[in-house]
Amino acid sequence: MIELNLAICKDGKTVFKSYKIKGKLELKHWNPDLGQVRKGCMYADELNILIKDTEVEYTQVGLSWETVKRDFTSGELINYQKAAASKESLFEYIEHLIDLFKKRGTGNFNMYRNLLGEMHSFTKNRNVKMSDINNKFLFEYIKWCLAGGNDSKTVLNKFYRLKSVVKKAKNDGISVSDITLTYTPTKKPIIKRGLSESNVQKLLAYKPRKKKWEFVMDMFKFMYYSAGISFRDMAFLTQDNISDNHLSYIRFKTHKPINIPLPEISMMIIDKYKFSKDRGKYLFPIIPLKRQHLDYIELYTCINSRIFGYNTLLDKIGKELDLPIKLTSYVARHSYATQLLRSGIPLPMISKALGHSTIQMTQNYLNLNDFDLTVTFDCLTPKLKEEKLDGIGMAFMNHLKSNPDWEKYWSMVTKEGEVLPNKATLVYSGNRGWQYILPLVDKKELKGVVIFPVKEKPGSSLLSGEITEPLVFFQDEMEKDISVQGLLRSPMRIEWEYDVNITSAMSLETVTKSPLSCSGYDGYYDASYVLVCSNTIDCSGNKALNEIDMDYLQYVADKIGCQFSCKVKVKNDVIIVEGQREREVCFFYNSLREELEKGLWYISYNYLWNDCEKQAYGENSFDS
Repeated sequence: MIELNLAICKDGKTVFKSYKIKGKLELKHWNPDLGQVRKGCMYADELNILIKDTEVEYTQVGLSWETVKRDFTSGELINYQKAAASKESLFEYIEHLIDLFKKRGTGNFNMYRNLLGEMHSFTKNRNVKMSDINNKFLFEYIKWCLAGGNDSKTVLNKFYRLKSVVKKAKNDGISVSDITLTYTPTKKPIIKRGLSESNVQKLLAYKPRKKKWEFVMDMFKFMYYSAGISFRDMAFLTQDNISDNHLSYIRFKTHKPINIPLPEISMMIIDKYKFSKDRGKYLFPIIPLKRQHLDYIELYTCINSRIFGYNTLLDKIGKELDLPIKLTSYVARHSYATQLLRSGIPLPMISKALGHSTIQMTQNYLNLNDFDLTVTFDCLTPKLKEEKLDGIGMAFMNHLKSNPDWEKYWSMVTKEGEVLPNKATLVYSGNRGWQYILPLVDKKELKGVVIFPVKEKPGSSLLSGEITEPLVFFQDEMEKDISVQGLLRSPMRIEWEYDVNITSAMSLETVTKSPLSCSGYDGYYDASYVLVCSNTIDCSGNKALNEIDMDYLQYVADKIGCQFSCKVKVKNDVIIVEGQREREVCFFYNSLREELEKGLWYISYNYLWNDCEKQAYGENSFDS
């Protein structure tokens, strides 16, 4: 008796299968290098054909399983014929798929469970083998579905679902018939569930009249702002899914990982229900407390009933707002996808954000009816996302937009990196007058600054002045520019550092102490200065830009000067102080700084009288 052993090795584990054939094979006839029988043996041809066919058979099955990304062991592969034979029954194979998807924890098991029920009804519980599923069987199934009142789209989905069962069986090594039948349903216009931009804004601004409706709208907003998360996935979120304002979870339907940043409004909704007594271990009070001990599969029916009730209330809200389509939970997902496309996001990125398995599925979501092609071409130039602006950023951008060339200016500076309007700071210095200084960043690292000079109109508010062509300074220019250094010396640096990493090399040493020489003399003491205006909050709680005019600065300087018997003249580039003693002049400068800080204006000086010999400005210095 000749005994050959087939060895299959996978993931470090080896299993064997024995083949016994009548005959005699001596050891000298076996070629271990080629794994074949040498020609000298009378059974060589027969045995070598068996060896080759067996290798090809198992190799093809293994490759087909890997192609469909099936997880399997060497033992499952070597016993695939037994497993296939046990699932040759249509009913048993569909039950196998249901168990498989239940173990994966995806909702697909429910589709196959529905298919199993339909097959029992269609075949009248007749035992059907997988090999019986042929063109004729499928044709009769289509007729039966149509006779049962199913629309053509539903029939198409059922047709492809049954075909997918046949394909999976074939990949599992089960004998099946070749399917060539196709089904083309009557074409009807596809109703897109994505709302137009105006309808989205109308819906998000809706103020619910009832407590239940408020919860429904909160959940709709969370789905919309959180990358179109599905209701089922949202129901199973816990605090563990939230980390550093990011949401991470595995989508049940496609088993794809999702990791997205959460906008402020999503975090506010989470905080709103943080202390709800009905939420239990989950993020939102969707699953009843008494059922939270059940696993996902057992909760599936419960979730379906919650979705039904949720969609019923959404439909009422949609009718109240006179929306053109029926409002359901999936409208949030479709509208989110459509809004991303409006914003110029590439289709593959939208597909990834939604957790889709194919881009074709994403295309079915998109509603392009209200698209304006001019908006598409506008994406070729850098745009600012207005929804990210706070009061400071909005005030600055409104001022900038008063210049007809603002888009050219904005495009010019955003080519160098990311510009942060919310950090816009008004700075005054004699060499350039009033200017806005904004951080220029790369991955939150400060790489430079953008300076927008302001051309003032005599007798008018600074904010009515015209913003002129911007300047971009990088590290070398920043270290030499007194306006930039004045800003980095001021408390506004701390305001910037909330969102920007500023290296120590970007700023010079702060001048904080008076430059007393201890020699003291009568005369004039001048200092160049930089004035930085902190952004303020008005009585309504809104952030706004702060400004100060030179007349007011002169008034404050005169008031402080009187306390120290000093005469003061504020010019565009310097402050000139006439005092009896140097010590009193230094007290004046420090007191002026403290007084201005009460109005959130920060002044820094470069004292000049120690850098050169005594300067005699003469009596007319205060009149010039």
